[in-house]
Amino acid sequence: MKNKIFLLTIILLSSFSFSQTKKAVSQIIYLDSLWHNTTKGNHQYYRIVNEYYSDRDFYIINDFYKSGVLQMIGKSKDKDQVRLEGQTIFYYENGNKKSTCNYEADKKSGKEFAWYESGAIKLEAEHIIAEDKKTNDYRLLQFWDTNSKQTVIDGNGIYENAEDLEANDTSASFSEKGEIKNGKRNGIWTGKSTKFNTTYTESYVNGKFINGTSTLGDYTKHHYTELKQAAAPKNGMQDFYRYIGKQFRTPKIEGLQGKIYMTFEIDKEGNLTNPKVLRDLGYQTGEEAVRVINAAKNWNPARLKGIAISSFYALPITITAR
Repeated sequence: MKNKIFLLTIILLSSFSFSQTKKAVSQIIYLDSLWHNTTKGNHQYYRIVNEYYSDRDFYIINDFYKSGVLQMIGKSKDKDQVRLEGQTIFYYENGNKKSTCNYEADKKSGKEFAWYESGAIKLEAEHIIAEDKKTNDYRLLQFWDTNSKQTVIDGNGIYENAEDLEANDTSASFSEKGEIKNGKRNGIWTGKSTKFNTTYTESYVNGKFINGTSTLGDYTKHHYTELKQAAAPKNGMQDFYRYIGKQFRTPKIEGLQGKIYMTFEIDKEGNLTNPKVLRDLGYQTGEEAVRVINAAKNWNPARLKGIAISSFYALPITITAR
């Protein structure tokens, strides 16, 4: 009888131990107001990546306001750098739904619906990803103003939207007004931004942006032919990658290989600042990555409507065993 009890105990302990090792463990990540990694206490949002330490095709992502209210639920193929896939829902801090849309490789695809914080409907739009997977054709189908008056009907009418100073998407920090024709911007559009202390005028033909002029608060004018320009190394990205490969001092550890994940900011002058390591391989590989970024030359800064702005860059560094 004792032998049977002993055997049963071993089986139960083994089963318990196995279940413990298989238990999914989530990761919590703290984020500042710009959604950059930060420390607990300095955060404005936090993210829970479900089953972070498991190998999965997709990871369920839950973003929360600092208050603990759900801000977004979606899924991503990458657990360290969120690239949304599938249906994604965003919420206001009062709990009301903000928007919902499907994503493919982090690009909106299909119908999008958005609401005001009050819960009133705001818009219905459609996103069509081009065959090259690089561009996204956007059509505004229906739009209601804050008084619930529909001003765009079946892709035609006048769009007028107030700026959102709390928006994480810089393009949402502009109030603007213009004609919508067949779902696309047309004619002269005007706008302003308190956040960027600027006003602007832009010209569109059948959704295609032609040119624009922005005026800063000091009356400095900027003419532009691209709405957005990403920050980039002055000699090109390949030159920057060669710099990383040449300057990074790989520890002489047999069999060491994998990826270091890090981020850094590019300020308005093009300086590379605030490098942060999200995950390294140990053996001071994280510290070495920070050293290399701190020693890098300035980039051309990002520009929005012709105005230099600070931006954020995520960089994986691959270490290969020698």
